[in-house]
Amino acid sequence: MTDPITHGWQVGRSIVLELQFVLFWGILSEQRRFSSAAVQRLIADIPAAWIKELTTLLGAESTNELPLDYMAWIAQTLFEDDYSAGTLPIRELTLAQGVELLAERLPAGERSVAGSLAERWQENGSHLIRSALRRAAYDATAPDWLDRRLRLGFRQMIPLLRNGEHHSRFWHWLDRFYYDRYREWRVSQTENMAAQEQQGIAALGGRSGSGVPPLDWLPPINALRHRANLAATVATGEWSLVFWAQPLELADSVTILPHQLVVAFGDPSESLARFVAFSENVAQRLKALSDPTRLFILRLIRRFSMDNTEMADVLEIARPTVSVHAKVLREAGLIHTKQIGRQAQHEIDAAAIRKLVDDLLVLLDLPEGE
Repeated sequence: MTDPITHGWQVGRSIVLELQFVLFWGILSEQRRFSSAAVQRLIADIPAAWIKELTTLLGAESTNELPLDYMAWIAQTLFEDDYSAGTLPIRELTLAQGVELLAERLPAGERSVAGSLAERWQENGSHLIRSALRRAAYDATAPDWLDRRLRLGFRQMIPLLRNGEHHSRFWHWLDRFYYDRYREWRVSQTENMAAQEQQGIAALGGRSGSGVPPLDWLPPINALRHRANLAATVATGEWSLVFWAQPLELADSVTILPHQLVVAFGDPSESLARFVAFSENVAQRLKALSDPTRLFILRLIRRFSMDNTEMADVLEIARPTVSVHAKVLREAGLIHTKQIGRQAQHEIDAAAIRKLVDDLLVLLDLPEGE
């Protein structure tokens, strides 16, 4: 077991964290569109039937993150680089053993001892992580939402523990994904991971050390650069810090555990460029809807299929003004226009408008149910 639970810092790897992000940031989340080209090729190679099977196993709320990282931390395998070493202790855990391990990680006065094993598992698990977030001065803006999400994650883990309803099927799925897809892809990223590790070692002056490590070498988008509370937590020297080298090119990920922070430090250029381009595209389409007159025009087209002359009469504006508004909507892809005689006939593109709304939700990371 390689789980560092003492003070100090190190550059390390984590196969479980990698799989966590691939599953829930890549396969099951629309946020995958911001991933690097290499990650997108990996995801594109996964059969649709596999994805459907995974979604069925995890249920309708599968866009929430399954706490594999917390499980690995509890089992002290979070910083294993080998797949078997990282996952085997997790898959062998029963619910009773998991509850016992959680209790060992909590002060006696903070443990829940009432209720069923499942209730104690959810209560103690969510309390453990909430306490870590609070001690790290992580300013959660929606504590009730965070609590629900943590409880949901620990609840979703129960059927996947040993003797659980979906234990065999889930771990078979993960084994197949790892050995048939991920392992070979990960090998192709060996040089990138090694270069990332060397970058961290060079900036920190070694692979591990004590005291407070420098943070100014991290990219500006990294949480330890732009979240003053987290940087202050590191500055106390009371938390261990793992600089996570990974093949996913993550630059802003931070995992907060009891007295331990795990921070990704990949090159953000590609994913950030994708995000900026997507933001600009969404903003341009939203701009077409930012004028109340154009919204009114969309309604008239939708309800009455009016041409420019008819809409000009209803809105009491000049016909050329309607033409200008229609052009903006058309260039944004929200309507289609065809010429019938001397009149322009418009048709709303309902799918394009729905896609704009969906893209806005993706941009703001607001999945359904949240």
